[in-house]
This record gives sequence, structure tokens and C-alpha cells, in this order.
Amino acid sequence: MFPAITEDELFTRLGKREQNFEKARIAVKKIKEMVLTSGDDALIKLSLELDGVNLSKNTMKFPAKGIEESERYISPSLKEALDLAFKRIFDFHEKIKPQNKLFFDDYGNLIGKIYIPIESVGVYIPGGSAAYPSSVLMNIVPALVAGVKKIVAVTPPKAEPPHPAILYALKLCNVTELYTVGGAQAIFALAYGTDTIPKVDKIVGPGNVYVAEAKREVSGVVGIDGFAGPSEVVVIADNSANPRWVAADLLAQAEHDENSTSILLSCDESLIEEVRVALESFLATLESGKTASSSLSKWGGAVKVKDVYEAIEISNRIAPEHLELMVENPRAYIGYIKNAGAVFLGPFSAESLGDYIAGPSHVLPTGGTSRFSSGLSTEDFMKATSLISVTPAGFYALSPCAGEIAKAEGLPAHHLSLKIRNGREFAGCEPRH
Repeated sequence: MFPAITEDELFTRLGKREQNFEKARIAVKKIKEMVLTSGDDALIKLSLELDGVNLSKNTMKFPAKGIEESERYISPSLKEALDLAFKRIFDFHEKIKPQNKLFFDDYGNLIGKIYIPIESVGVYIPGGSAAYPSSVLMNIVPALVAGVKKIVAVTPPKAEPPHPAILYALKLCNVTELYTVGGAQAIFALAYGTDTIPKVDKIVGPGNVYVAEAKREVSGVVGIDGFAGPSEVVVIADNSANPRWVAADLLAQAEHDENSTSILLSCDESLIEEVRVALESFLATLESGKTASSSLSKWGGAVKVKDVYEAIEISNRIAPEHLELMVENPRAYIGYIKNAGAVFLGPFSAESLGDYIAGPSHVLPTGGTSRFSSGLSTEDFMKATSLISVTPAGFYALSPCAGEIAKAEGLPAHHLSLKIRNGREFAGCEPRH
């Protein structure tokens, strides 16, 4: 159920985990053609064929009143929890929001970067049997803090209205535009626009393989947040760790999906065995036990390592979405971590807190992509624009060298644009003060 595996076996497993997009790719291209050709009519037809819901242009947009009144239909305790989550996520992103950076160089030139919000963002909210208001907050709040003016949401249609918790999360984010359209067709509608659904500049939010492939297809036409794969966690634990806590955190990822990955790296053989016993005990009682058990069997495993440093080396190769350090003095190892979407230090830093309420967005790179990408933040909803304001003294000091480079690159008009301001041929490229 949770096998003991070697390091080589671990990476063999991970290599087999890659999703096959080919079937989805063919279907998604057909959907794209339909949406580009027929717009709203294609959305209506596909919603009936794929979701079994009969939409019309008049019913595609969910009434704003339903969002406004949503708190009447959730419990006071859930409202309080979502209120606190919103506040903590907002406060965190407000504190890390990029600031304009401007400075004067040695010649009095003003140079730097200014950050400008993206104008419009579309957020995909997954459907299915479960409701994920945390996903709404984690995707929208960073855009809100960044200053995005227009935020619209889409979600697959159902016979009944969207879950009240989803609607209340939208209300907290002051989002009033919600369209009940899902799947790849919703992504294409947001990317290209239809009579009913507005075109946006960036699309974020998780979805199934068809949604992921549609986002890949529109990347470059609009911005996207990335290509999300199955959830994953690596737990590094030594003999100071509580095996039941370790087991619970492994299960918290395994219950997401049968393709989720939960890995334990430990230098303590007895801890590994105790974790395995705890997993079996928990699985017998969890409603999500069947999914979690399948995930642990197919993609999970425990690897015995010689020490924490070796465990971190292995984790850096995996580049996991989540990394937990359940070891003594975990902060001492921060400098050795190179690749991870989010790092959780110590026994009380449960990954589940990160999913809901710690503050940073839980939208994180998966499938090893933390080697080159980061979790969603305010910066993803802003554009950095270079600012250059050159003084006459700065121009005369720097233009000779710029002119030399222009001539070397065979771009005479570049050279001309400098020469015409200087009024004479460049004698050399030594900066003149």
C-alpha cells in the first residue's frame, strides 16, 4: 500500500507519472474551432453535449444577486473561516506586492522599473462533486491586491446553482461576473471573447486535462498561470517527527487524486514503519480512503536515506510542489533547498494550513516545474515596465559606446539616432563626464 522503495525506483515511478495529453489535444482543437466559429452557440451546444445542461445566452451569466446573497446559505462557522482566510491571503500578498524601483545613475539618468496591473483576468473554478472556495480565494486575491480592475469567473454548469461557499468567496473578492460555462470551451471563450463572455488578458485556475490543454493552446494569445498536474508532497522526517502527523500529511495529498504523489524521505527505519502502520489505521476510517490508497500504492513510497542532507538532495531532484521538513531545527536547512513550490518548516507547519489559510497562494508549480517557476502571487498579475529618462550629460557620456555597438551589429539607423543628437562623429567610446 505504501511501499519501501529505493531512490532509483522513486525516479522510475516519477518518470511514468507524466500525463498523456494526446487524446485531449485532439478534442480540444475541435472545441477551439467550434468556439472561434460559432461563439456563444458553440458554448450552448457543448454545455448540452458535455455537461448535460441546457443553457441559453440569457442564462449563461449567473445573477449577481445570487453572489450577493450567498452568505445566507452557508454556516456562520464557514463564513468566519472564509473571512479569516481572505484577510490572511490579502494581507500576505499586500506585503509582498512588488514596488516601483527607480534610481539615478552616475550621470543623473533616472532608470528603473514600474509595475502596472494587468487590466483583465479570467478565473476558472472547477466543477465536479466537491466545492473549493479556497481555490477561488487563492487565485483571485493576488489579482485583487495587484490592482486588476476586471475579474470574471467561469465554472461548469449544473442543474443547481454553484455552491454557496464558492459564491461567498467570489463576494469576498468583489467579483460579480460569473459565467456557468466550463471545460476547454470556457478557456477559449475567455481567450478570444464571445458576445456574452468578455475577452481577458490572463487566465488562471485549475481544471482537468482538457482545461489544461486548452490553456496550453491559448498561451501566447493570453497569459496563463501554468500547466497544473497532480498534487504532490515530499516529507523529510527524522526521529523527532511524530509518525501519525507524517502519515496524516501524506494522506492530505493522496486524497486529492489517484495520480497524486506522496513521498517520505527518512533516515529512521523505525519511523518509516510507524508511518506505514498509521497510514493503514487512518485509511480504514477516511471517506477518501479508496482514492488515497490507490494514490499511495501507485505513486507513493518511502525512501530510506542516510541523513537530512541526502534527503534534500533527492527532493531537489524531484522539485516537488510541497516540501515538509519535519526534522529538528528545520530552519538550518533552508539554504540547501533549491527546488520546491512551497516549504513547510517544523511539525506544526501542516501543508493543509498552506492550502487554506497561511497566506501564500496554494497555486504552486507541479511535475518538477518548481525548478524554473514559482507559486502564484501579485507579481503574476502585474507587468514590469522599464523606465529610462536620460539627461544631456548622460547621453553625451554613454552614446559613444552605444554607437560603437550599433556599428558592430550593422545597424546604421541605430547609429544615426545617436549621432544626430551628438552632432558629430564619435571619437571613441570612453565615457565622458
